[in-house]
Amino acid sequence: MRIILVTLLFLTTFSVFAQQTYIPRMAKDDFFNGETDLSNIPDSLLVSTEDEYILRKGDRISIYVMDHLEFSKPQIMILPDGSIEYPLIGTLRVAGLNSAQLRAIIEERLRPYVTIPIVTIYIEKIFGEKLNIIGYVNGPGEYQLYEPIRITDAIAMAKGIINIREVKTIRVIRKDGDVFNVSLKHIWFNDDDETNYRENLLLNPGDTLIVPPPRRFNWRMYTAIIATLSLILQIYIATN
Repeated sequence: MRIILVTLLFLTTFSVFAQQTYIPRMAKDDFFNGETDLSNIPDSLLVSTEDEYILRKGDRISIYVMDHLEFSKPQIMILPDGSIEYPLIGTLRVAGLNSAQLRAIIEERLRPYVTIPIVTIYIEKIFGEKLNIIGYVNGPGEYQLYEPIRITDAIAMAKGIINIREVKTIRVIRKDGDVFNVSLKHIWFNDDDETNYRENLLLNPGDTLIVPPPRRFNWRMYTAIIATLSLILQIYIATN
């Protein structure tokens, strides 16, 4: 009898240890293809790594409820009023929350419909963290920006100026509306260590960098003016 009890105790301990140490790996898409068994994954492992990020209007998020596809919503955009529409729950005000806070709210609201709701939130796209680069560059457009960068890095991001020899100054428009010009020679050859000057050369999310195209002589206008003057001269000579 003692041997049987010891054997059962050993097997029970081994079983508990195995369940605690084996955790299957999963991917976000497994919520929909059903290829992974998520029933034994602890809730702590399903928390997004972006918990400290504060959700804002225009952000795009995906909400997954384990084993309940009817409550999972991918690629939801936070509306301009800071809300999203969620099945059965209705309108949720999410702007100003981090993903952990939103997860807790959704899990609480789903309890009448799901016995043990396990929610995962992914931040798919951050809105407004963009740098606009326009003008005389090889790759104008909007670029995602998460921290201040130097103007030289922004120019490199836009694949460089088309012909750098033809550009003398560039223009920066701050998110708050402040506008100033920067000489390219100060960017390439500046040895000044003043903090304020270096901060002016940093571009922040929401800023716009304009590389103005070079001014070229308009030969068409010049030809038209010459032709007009020639015609006037001919008419003057003919009438006199």
